[in-house]
Order: sequence, then structure tokens, then C-alpha cells
Amino acid sequence: MSQTLDRPGTFRANITHYVLRAPFKSGAVAVEITALITAEWTPPSGDQAAGTWEDWTTYGVEATGLQWLVKSREKGGGLNKNTVENLMAYAGWDGNLDSLYDESWQPIPCQIVCQEEPDPDRAKYNEFPIAFVNAHDSVPGTVQQMAPDALAMLKAKHGAGLRALAGNVTRNAPAPSGAPPTPPKPPKKGLSQEDVNAELEELAQKPNDDIPF
Repeated sequence: MSQTLDRPGTFRANITHYVLRAPFKSGAVAVEITALITAEWTPPSGDQAAGTWEDWTTYGVEATGLQWLVKSREKGGGLNKNTVENLMAYAGWDGNLDSLYDESWQPIPCQIVCQEEPDPDRAKYNEFPIAFVNAHDSVPGTVQQMAPDALAMLKAKHGAGLRALAGNVTRNAPAPSGAPPTPPKPPKKGLSQEDVNAELEELAQKPNDDIPF
């Protein structure tokens, strides 16, 4: 028998059930997911250099949560881009609503972040709902680097504009004024034997006032 999650946190999990909910009165659309937790993330503390994953496979703990696919009419009614992209990138959804409706989507292992429900009425039904999903092997708390395909899309969309701005900055940069700074003198090296001989010869040719005759 499964247990209900009793704390917030970051967990590795397998999505075991999902249902495409009927549209809400606001027009928002969500898929409700249920995930079986396999590990809990413990952040680093004290002398601990890195966080650790604690195995939960024997506990049978489940978490549920609504993943909002479409925003409410009040918020424009468009796709909730972050949620949709997370489900596709990290949980293996193909972006097809039919696969949610007929339950043909086969989720891949992922991470889930569960947060405490601030609304007391909602908390009665789900105290620690799934807020969003993440990549199964990502390290919580670290900054995730942009994926190569996302970089390619960003360059295709904005690369020309960035290059144009860089050209404008270069053309409009003020010309340098004043003389360039004098480079530092090289460190003085020891005299060579030739230099020593030359200085002795020069000294020998100068009158010496200390000689009394």
C-alpha cells in the first residue's frame, strides 16, 4: 500500500499514473500526474562537500500534482510554456494531447519538486503537491547550462541582431586619446664581461685627482 508524501523537497521519481483533466471554468487545462518516489535529495551541510540521494524504493511513497498545460483566459489562454517543455524534455512526453487522453504516453524517470501548499483548503487534499518536473540526473541547486539544440535555436532567432549590435558598439566606440602608456623598462640585468672591460677602460682614461703628483 502506498503512502502519501509528508514533506516538501526534491525527489527522483517514476510517473505511474496521469489523467488529462477536463478544462476548468477559467479555461485552464492541466494533466494530473502521480509519481512513485525512488530517492530523496539531501543538500550538502556542514563538512559535507556535496548532497546525496537517499534511496526510497522500499517506502512506497507517492506524490501527485497538477501540471498546467494551458493558462486561464485571464492570463491569455496560451500554452504554459515552461511546464510543457519540462514534461517533454524531462518526462518524455511527445507533446501530443491524444497520448495524455488515451494514456499511451510512457513517462521516463524524472525528478519532481514538491512544495507545501499555501492554501489551507487545497492543502486538505494535497499538502505537498508536485510543483514541476526536472531531469532525472540533474544536480539540485546547480545552474543548468543551455542545451545545444536550445543554443542553436537561440542563435538562429537572435544571432543576426546580436551581431548588428556588436558592430554598432564597435563603430561608435570613442577613439583613444593621448599618448599610449610607456611600456615598463626591462629589468636591469647583470653586466657582461665585455661591459666590465669597457667601463674599466673608460675609467683608466679619466684624470685622477686623488694622485698627489
